[in-house]
Amino acid sequence: MTNTNMVVLIYMDGKVQVWDTWAVGHMQPGKVQHSILTTQSSSKTSEHIYAKFSRPIKTGSTQHKSLEPGTTTGFCWAISNIQGVFSQHSEYGQGILTLGNTQAESSWVTESKFGYDQKNHGIYMTTLWLGLVQLAIISIRYFKWTWYSYLVHGISGVVVIALTVYSASFMYKKDEISYEGLEGEVKFHSRMGLTIAGLSLSQGFLGVVLKTNLMFGKSLGVIRVIRRVHQLLGVSLCVPALVNLGYGWNIYGDYASLNLVYLFYGVLVAVYVLLELRLRFRNKLKINNFRKKGLGEPLLGEDLSHIEVLEKILGGKKWVFLDHYILDISGFVQNHPGGAYMLQRSIGQDVGKYLNGCSSADFQVNPYYHSQPARNLINHLVIGRVAFAPVLSPRNSTSSMAKMPWNLVKKTEIAKSTYCFEFTSPDWEVVQDPPGFEWMGKHFRVKASVKGETVRRYYSLVLTDLGVWKSEVEGSAPEPSSTLKLYVKVYDQGKMTNHLLGLKNKVWLRGPVGAGLALESLPSGVCLAFGAGTGLLPFLDLVYSVWRGKAHPGFELHLYVTFRDYSDSFALDLLQATQKKHPNNLKLHLNIDKSDPSQKFSAQKQPSGQAEGQCTGPGPADLQDSTCGSKEYSAPKTFPQASFTYSNLLEY
Repeated sequence: MTNTNMVVLIYMDGKVQVWDTWAVGHMQPGKVQHSILTTQSSSKTSEHIYAKFSRPIKTGSTQHKSLEPGTTTGFCWAISNIQGVFSQHSEYGQGILTLGNTQAESSWVTESKFGYDQKNHGIYMTTLWLGLVQLAIISIRYFKWTWYSYLVHGISGVVVIALTVYSASFMYKKDEISYEGLEGEVKFHSRMGLTIAGLSLSQGFLGVVLKTNLMFGKSLGVIRVIRRVHQLLGVSLCVPALVNLGYGWNIYGDYASLNLVYLFYGVLVAVYVLLELRLRFRNKLKINNFRKKGLGEPLLGEDLSHIEVLEKILGGKKWVFLDHYILDISGFVQNHPGGAYMLQRSIGQDVGKYLNGCSSADFQVNPYYHSQPARNLINHLVIGRVAFAPVLSPRNSTSSMAKMPWNLVKKTEIAKSTYCFEFTSPDWEVVQDPPGFEWMGKHFRVKASVKGETVRRYYSLVLTDLGVWKSEVEGSAPEPSSTLKLYVKVYDQGKMTNHLLGLKNKVWLRGPVGAGLALESLPSGVCLAFGAGTGLLPFLDLVYSVWRGKAHPGFELHLYVTFRDYSDSFALDLLQATQKKHPNNLKLHLNIDKSDPSQKFSAQKQPSGQAEGQCTGPGPADLQDSTCGSKEYSAPKTFPQASFTYSNLLEY
């Protein structure tokens, strides 16, 4: 009842008065009164005010609609029992008035307590913001591991934005509301609704930009900023929208619908609490039987080897490893908060090092320790388990390699800040000289509580006893040690490494895990391996097998080793001795960043014109490291695991 002609019947001063005014608000008349009405009769009872009046068909005023016979127009009415108060109505309604030449030819049809358009608007907004918006939020937050979650989120968002903008615009246009003519609570409701509709368009645009960056972007910083703004704007829209829903139903007095909305508020809060608790505290990792129902990859079993799984990955499966678990990330790649490119780079790898903040798939981004809710999502990605390599033998049948207590018995510094930690266990013993090659290059996950914080780190499996190897080089053969050895580089700010240095009790190990070198047998032909610092460790067992004569004549390994300086180096004499003993199987290429002329480690004859301590060579002309000056072949500086091959060896 805004910006329209208003007729007021009021009992005042002992008589019924009829006013003709121009309404400037939904609930009260304007100050201007017109004298175009002629009162023919009037009366008042205890319940009613009655008046019969007439008005010219045409008044000549732009504020008066022409009432020609056959005219159909909307008609609103309201009753107030409070003297002098127009804004609090005991009864009100709306309908369609059709005018004829006579009373019999005229008609009045009641629509509802308030108009169909207003009620439909309320129903639309309630359905959209209490239904579809919540579905969009729940799907992307609590079911993001599924391939369809981003479709549900996106489609729901588009529908909500489109219908919200349409419905709000339709109501604005239909009522022809003048902002100055709105009363307080209606003005607030209208302003809030139009603001939400406008910001919804911005939210939709941000959603498209975010999804594009998640799928195709390569900048984690940009993704983080857009995602955070998208999330904050979503909350800033959702909460006021829900408040405005209740406010709208209250303004129009549909208290049955208002109570229903309040009931849904309570249900919605309960649903979010349960889902959030499930997300944050369901932390027991297990194979998800839900995938048996055809909504993901079928379960693979529990005794597979890494090589069997890697063959499937090379066939196109989007799988990764997490310790001894196999994860299907095909549905999660597009929803990964760090961008799809992070997971695409990780296919075929053990992602534990990324999950636990040891390293990053994007070398331009600092390692990130993932939260517990992120870890709990893993439950929905697990499709199988890989068998542990047989490098440990249990002393009792109940022991599990997934969680093994080991006690520190000795630590030795073998190079600058690099230590050998030796452990024993009451439940396990180390298998000396395991068969085959598949176990080589794997690692153990070490878990400990450091100052109240759970820390997980990964350290390479090295079964070779370097002391025994050195004795063999020198011509003796002592008994190998029965301890489990972990070689660790200690960093000033390293939580786990400094914890191990001061260790007084046990740590928990899991493993060996990871694909390692993924060697079912030694291939024929030339292979390249790259190790910098402790990155050499995964290859020591392989080189020791060459030392012991286990490599066939067709296997040729070019091992590129880099150390910061000689004080950081270890096992160089053992590598040199192996190359000397089996020159056709091992070609050693050494690079020391800071040369020390007093040290004489030379894997091969230095090429002429090259500085002391730099990369040695030559090997075959087409296999020299680029730092040796070869123009024919540029050896990669790092190895992207599982790119066409699935080992840390590049086979040519």
